[in-house]
Amino acid sequence: MNKVYFLTPNDEMGASSRYRVYQFLNYLDNIEYEVYPFLPSDIYKDFKNGNALKMLINVPLLIMKRIKLLFKIKKGSLLFIHRDIIPFGPMIFEKIFKLKKCKIILDLDDAVYSNETKEISSQKNKILYKLKYGKRFNSSIEKANLVICGNKFIEKYVKQYNKNTIIIPTVIDTKKIKIKSTNIVKNKIIFGWIGNPGNTKYIYDVLKEIDKKRNITLEFMLIGAKTFDTSIFKNIKIGFYDWSLDNEYELLRQCNVGIMPLKNTEWSKGKCGLKLLQYMSIGIPGIASDVGVNSEIIIEGKNGWLVRNNNWNEVIDKLIENKDNLNDMIPFCREFVEKRYSIIAFKNLFNQILIEMSNDK
Repeated sequence: MNKVYFLTPNDEMGASSRYRVYQFLNYLDNIEYEVYPFLPSDIYKDFKNGNALKMLINVPLLIMKRIKLLFKIKKGSLLFIHRDIIPFGPMIFEKIFKLKKCKIILDLDDAVYSNETKEISSQKNKILYKLKYGKRFNSSIEKANLVICGNKFIEKYVKQYNKNTIIIPTVIDTKKIKIKSTNIVKNKIIFGWIGNPGNTKYIYDVLKEIDKKRNITLEFMLIGAKTFDTSIFKNIKIGFYDWSLDNEYELLRQCNVGIMPLKNTEWSKGKCGLKLLQYMSIGIPGIASDVGVNSEIIIEGKNGWLVRNNNWNEVIDKLIENKDNLNDMIPFCREFVEKRYSIIAFKNLFNQILIEMSNDK
């Protein structure tokens, strides 16, 4: 079969590229491939921390590297494009590769086609986000030979422009993740949250909601969050922890429960529930807003709880009442991910798609 070219927005530092592409590379069956990220790790960090100007300075060099691919990748090759080839502006490169009769697999794991970016943009990078997301994706969706969608919500939108779709959820490589041995609560419950600095507002709003006096201490480990003033919180303890590939699961194993707050928006409905799957893969349940795919992942009382109408206190009080059951939830949480959201469960399908698309004349 022909070589597969994977084009991603960033390298393994970016969670989306890591979970949708990079982790599958170790499970490819005799498939020759090359991977080309747009953003290297250092520039990606600047972008996530709101330093869009520093990133823009490097844009000409980054685009030149993409232009070189137009000459390197031969006519009729198979391209696996995670989101886009250049993460802003019109889809010119996709159009050129189609003119070269290349076959394109487009992979979407967020509602990147949404024009409403208020939820995810800030004043520092608002213009860049407007260039990055929105209806520009419609043309690449139309031109793709196949669109891999992270969930049903994304697929419903995609089918308006392309009927050739398949759902592959974001999955976890459970073979690399050690399960939590015990999850017993005594005088405090430790909640975990993991994400990038730009998503800190989700957890911040929830912390304000649940900051009330209880008979048990609530402690929050915020992994990868942007730091903020914690002096306004009187009844909860908050700690900030730097994220890294090496420490993310070690930190999460210190927690009893993981949380995933979302807003009820089109953008949030396109999310694939990665945080919940990370929590459950180590054996801890999740508490999540009843938005999008979260309701498909959480089985109430077995691997977590759903928060409806922003009633976080109600759900947390329920958790406190049943804290002795947390230890018994470990095996179900892990087994649930292994069966339905693990890389082992989807690696054969992933390989099959690449092989069939590459051999299809």
